[in-house]
Amino acid sequence: MSIAETRASSLGTLRAAAATRSTDISATSARVAMIALCLAALVLQGGLLQPKTWFWTGDMIYHHALMAEIQAGELMPGGPYPGMPAFYSPLLHWLSAGIGLVTGVRITEAIRIVSILFAPLLPLATYWSARSLGLGRAVSIVGAVLATFAGGWKTTEDRVWVDSLFVGQHNFFPTFPRDIAFMLLPLGLVCVYRAVVHDWRPGAWLAGIAFALMVLAHTQTAVFAAPLLALYLGLLFMMRPDLLGRMLRVSVITSALTAGLSAFWWVWELQAIMASQSFSVEMPANRVPIKLSLAEFPMEFGLILVLGPLGIFMTARQLIRHKDPSSLLLLVWWAAPVLLAIFRPSGFPGGDTFFPRRLWQFGSQPLVLMAAIGLVCGVLPAFRLRGAPAVSLVAAVCLVSTLPASRGTWDRIAEFWNEPEFVDQEWDLNGNFAVGPWLAHEARAHGPTTVLSPVTEATSSGMRPDRRSSICIERPRSSLPLTWRG
Repeated sequence: MSIAETRASSLGTLRAAAATRSTDISATSARVAMIALCLAALVLQGGLLQPKTWFWTGDMIYHHALMAEIQAGELMPGGPYPGMPAFYSPLLHWLSAGIGLVTGVRITEAIRIVSILFAPLLPLATYWSARSLGLGRAVSIVGAVLATFAGGWKTTEDRVWVDSLFVGQHNFFPTFPRDIAFMLLPLGLVCVYRAVVHDWRPGAWLAGIAFALMVLAHTQTAVFAAPLLALYLGLLFMMRPDLLGRMLRVSVITSALTAGLSAFWWVWELQAIMASQSFSVEMPANRVPIKLSLAEFPMEFGLILVLGPLGIFMTARQLIRHKDPSSLLLLVWWAAPVLLAIFRPSGFPGGDTFFPRRLWQFGSQPLVLMAAIGLVCGVLPAFRLRGAPAVSLVAAVCLVSTLPASRGTWDRIAEFWNEPEFVDQEWDLNGNFAVGPWLAHEARAHGPTTVLSPVTEATSSGMRPDRRSSICIERPRSSLPLTWRG
């Protein structure tokens, strides 16, 4: 492609579209809006006003135990038996355990600090990604708001918080390993885009760091980035074969850096898996795959059901007319997980990585950016709205798109850990599994008693003394308060 053709193509980027078809905002207004959005995320999602410090349920107990083991000196925490691999990557646990050791606070308070500090990173990452893809400030601000708080209008417990179809609702207190991965994914993708399309030299190195941190935060989510990038680069090569050299260079640097920086973790994990022969990635039986009917779409997606397709249409038109690589990235990033979620066979492998709910969450990040394009670059110019009327409409759309889901998530969090369920004692289980035989003996002598009810996603040990009784204890190598239910 000649220099003249390159310049002509650059005029057709989303930045040009946003600038010509909408009234953009000033840099000062954008800064003020982003500060307000980050403060809102910090207060509402980070748990600054949340009276709870921790949820002693399910895999939260597992996370707490990993953090406690790290504080006790086991920097590579494993499963409940020595040599058994841990289910989760350790980045969140290192951060929380480290803050606890440095500040002297308990782990439950350390995770609150992590959650408060982490919450504003999602809107910041979204805004930077949108601007790097060429979107105007107004579109980027609206996209960041929707990425942080948007959701559907269905607020039952299976559609809010971590079970929402939108990443922003997953970002609510407390921080999960997957939250970190969702924040890093757009950064890595956009760095690759800039490195390949704009020959931005730091892009390949920064992408490698971002994806390495994803591996260390939540390996299953990081796994999804590889085929997504491969699909994008393959389609980009068909559209722009002149970029082949950059693609190869960026691919080598990014993949080598990702694998190299995280090797100390995944090599150790693979060794533990091979030695223990205990690896299995399955989903709980109660996690029924999401198969949405058309009648459910309005409640599932709210206003995004209108703005999203409009933004997809405008982005696709931009791609066809100008062969715009940024438009291609948004469309591939959205279409790959969504189509897989819709047409995924029931026995599709991959566990949590390719579970439909996670796939919808993957697709929600580019979807809300394209919804912002539809609103700012489509709806506002169509009705010739500028100034106060335009701001009022955008504010109304953001409120209607964010308040119901956020309220549902807040209410769902409020349902947990409202009454004490643990006995007033802590059992020191640092003697590894010596408590196991004692618990089995007690079950045989006095009948079945459930100590903990872990989720199947977490590595757990089930001790079955006979066919009639079962005792499950999760992460027994740490000091844990235990729940007794007869």
